[in-house]
Amino acid sequence: MQEKTPTPKAKSLKTQILKIFLTIFLLLTTWILVDIFGPWSVNLRKFDPVVVARLETKMWRAYYDKKPVHLYWLLVEMLRTQNKLPFWQANLNAYRAAKAAFVFKKGQKRSDYEQATPYLVDYFNALNTIGNLQGDANTIAKSELEWWIVHRERKTYGEEALANAIATTTGQFYGLDPSLLKNYAGARTVAMIQRDDKQETGKVTEEDWQNIEQKLIEAYTSLAKELNQP
Repeated sequence: MQEKTPTPKAKSLKTQILKIFLTIFLLLTTWILVDIFGPWSVNLRKFDPVVVARLETKMWRAYYDKKPVHLYWLLVEMLRTQNKLPFWQANLNAYRAAKAAFVFKKGQKRSDYEQATPYLVDYFNALNTIGNLQGDANTIAKSELEWWIVHRERKTYGEEALANAIATTTGQFYGLDPSLLKNYAGARTVAMIQRDDKQETGKVTEEDWQNIEQKLIEAYTSLAKELNQP
C-alpha cells in the first residue's frame, strides 16, 4: 500500500508546533540562565526571625525523620521567602544544602563527613555572591561542617564548643565578630541539646518540638537584632 504524502496543511501545522516548542525552550533556557547568573542582589540580613525559626524546626524534623525531599522543599521556601532568592537559584541551592546534610547524615567518620564540603562550598559561594558578602566560601563551608561534627560528637567536645563553633561560622558568613553572636549561638545550641536529650530518652514529643521552636525564635530574634544594628 502506498504511503500518503503529508499535505501542505499538515506540514504547516507541524512547523508551527515545532516553532512553539522551540520558543518555549528558548524562553525557559533564558529564564534559567538569567535567574542563575544574574546579576542579582539581595539583603541576607533581613528576615523574619519567627518564620525562620519555624522553618528550621520543620527542617530539623525532616532531617531526623530521614525525609530529604521534604527538607529540600523547606529549604526552597526559606531561600525564596526569607532570603529572596530567585526561583532557580533557590532550588539549586536548596539541593546543595539538602545534599550536604544527608551526605553528612550517612557518614561514620570525618573522611565521610568531608564529602559534604563541595556542596557547602557551592552553597555559600552562591549566597556570598547574591548577598554581596565578603566571606570566603571555602572557610565558611569548613566551619559549617565543623560545627556539624561538634554537634554529632557533642559528648566529646561539650556544649560550649558547639555554641562557639556556631557563632564562628555565622560570624564568618555575615562578617560579624563571633562574640556578638553568643546569645544567638547559645539559644540555638540549647534547642539542639533539648532535641538530642529527648530523643535519647525515648521520643521527641509535639510539646518538645514547640519548646525547641520557641528557643529557635529566641535565637533568630537575637541574630536579627545584631545584623540590623542602626
